[in-house]
Amino acid sequence: MKQFLDEPKINGANDTGGWLTGQEKSDVLRAFLPSDAMRRHLAGVSLTKKQISGLICGAPVPLTDKLHWMKYLAAKENLFSDRPSESLSLREQSAAGSAARQTVEASFSYQAKQIKLGLEELEMGTEAVFLLIEAWHDEELDDRKISAGTPFFNADDALEYIRYDMDSAGDDYSNLCWYELQKWKPSTDPVSGKASYVHGYTYYFLKDRACFFEKLEETREPYLFLPESRRYSEDGQHLNLPVPFCAGDIVRVDCRPFQPERPAVLLEVGDNTDCCCVQALCRGQNGTWMLGALKHGNLFSNVTCFLSPLYRLEVCPKPLPESDHLLQNIQDFIAGDEKRGRLLWERLRRLDTRTDSEIWLALAD
Repeated sequence: MKQFLDEPKINGANDTGGWLTGQEKSDVLRAFLPSDAMRRHLAGVSLTKKQISGLICGAPVPLTDKLHWMKYLAAKENLFSDRPSESLSLREQSAAGSAARQTVEASFSYQAKQIKLGLEELEMGTEAVFLLIEAWHDEELDDRKISAGTPFFNADDALEYIRYDMDSAGDDYSNLCWYELQKWKPSTDPVSGKASYVHGYTYYFLKDRACFFEKLEETREPYLFLPESRRYSEDGQHLNLPVPFCAGDIVRVDCRPFQPERPAVLLEVGDNTDCCCVQALCRGQNGTWMLGALKHGNLFSNVTCFLSPLYRLEVCPKPLPESDHLLQNIQDFIAGDEKRGRLLWERLRRLDTRTDSEIWLALAD
């Protein structure tokens, strides 16, 4: 069985003889990657289908745009003769092996189908109840907070409320706010005959655009529903793409609305291919400093963040504000030398908490 990771890569912008033309690749990057620096860098970098898929699924753009490109790419992708059919039953897929199932689920055609089903469920509301929850990042608590929830009998009315809420707030509308729309459908237990509602889908709206979703399934615990897959929601936080930066660069980490924008300094870049190789340091909301893998979004104390820092990653403009002056001292210490960045990482990772004074001590040779 040919593994997904070994599939042909999507060619660079100057190579139009591969799986996608340079223009098609450029169009994908422009549609799903807001960062100018990342787009310019990736234009000449070979990308796997898995990377393109992850880029699309986790992007802060409407599901309708994602469906359009997934369908387009499904028509373009190479289909291998030993690849299992998407119509295989779960038992047949299990017999074919986990690698076969993963190959099916990673295909553009399968993902297009899942997004299409999600959008159809959003439009169908017969006997369903939609629960709209307003969510926001509380900067004082550095945590996610939610409203009690407002029920609707269809998604259109919920969307109308979202737009009303945005219009009412006007200039005071928070860029750290989003909406979560749960779809509950009536169900009857086949054994007990007891009627209840099951939580089938959750959609995540950035302003009035449905950008992420989760399809949920029942568990053995009563009234407990868990996502079948997080591919179209929080897995996007772990996007793994090469970055055009080096140790000592001060970058802007912008994962709004899930987290406030903040600067970070890169300590290591490594081989730029591993998911944990880019290590960064940034100030948290409570005055301490966070150390973690940039590509995993491990710079936040609150794990509720669907958006990867890579989508809007740019060099932080200078001069830095006085409150971020310590970042400049860290950059001066590293001086573009990855070994010095690694040394600082080794000193800081042993600390339970990292305050300004501890950072200064770590910078002392």
